[in-house]
Amino acid sequence: MTIVGIDLAINPRSETGLAIIDNSGVVSTQLLRTDMEIVDAVMESGPDLIAINAPISLPKGRDCLEYNCACRRHGSIRQSERQLLKAGVHVFPCCLGKMRSLTKRAIALRRYMEEVGFHVIEVPGSSTELLGLRHQNGGTRAALRAHGVVVKTELVESELDALTTALIGKYYLSDRFTSFGSPDEGFIILPRLPEE
Repeated sequence: MTIVGIDLAINPRSETGLAIIDNSGVVSTQLLRTDMEIVDAVMESGPDLIAINAPISLPKGRDCLEYNCACRRHGSIRQSERQLLKAGVHVFPCCLGKMRSLTKRAIALRRYMEEVGFHVIEVPGSSTELLGLRHQNGGTRAALRAHGVVVKTELVESELDALTTALIGKYYLSDRFTSFGSPDEGFIILPRLPEE
């Protein structure tokens, strides 16, 4: 199984992290900017699953993110986000503030990837913390090994976030996950970690 994890930036001015975990567990990471660079990297890797740590759907009844649209009356938070917040998992609602731009970009990428036949899931932006990792390379290597991943190079924050997003994809494909949300709005996937 090949899994791609994407730590999507709000816009192409900032770097998007992309991580690939291949069949043998080998990890590779890239920093990309444009949607076309992201699409090309995904197509080249031919993954079984793409995991994105950004909102890939809207609240039920919403068909856009425009402030002046009548669909706004349906709210700005999805059921999955409500459930996660209630469970103590930090998430930003998909339709508020800067999240609107990120959501718009993520939905466009998801739609394209699904049109060409890929399976796409959403994981929370707080994936790194959920897996017990920090944004410090020295402290992350042992934690990554505990999840079956060996990383030999230094990772910048976006690459680490993309890798943890891919790891949640690995848990998903191994049927070790919990989903929050509904069929109407989509689901956010969390790993079901082994008891310590």
